[in-house]
Amino acid sequence: MDSELGHPEWWKSLRLTASQIPWIVTAGTFHQEGERVLWDVHDPEKVVVIRLSDERYARLVIGVQDPPATVAAIQRAIGEG
Repeated sequence: MDSELGHPEWWKSLRLTASQIPWIVTAGTFHQEGERVLWDVHDPEKVVVIRLSDERYARLVIGVQDPPATVAAIQRAIGEG
């Protein structure tokens, strides 16, 4: 998990197939910091970032209802917690 990936700013990231309405929704594929990143976020306060290996996307940035519980569930599922 990685909470340090910043919100894609239109002047700093290339939108490949994405919708972005600031403070409302960010969804789609962005080229960010040299990586392909999938975003699906409605509330920037409720986000988890999942780093991937050997996949099309380097990271998934997804909005969830309860970020700490989601992170804990993912860590248990992959044997990290």
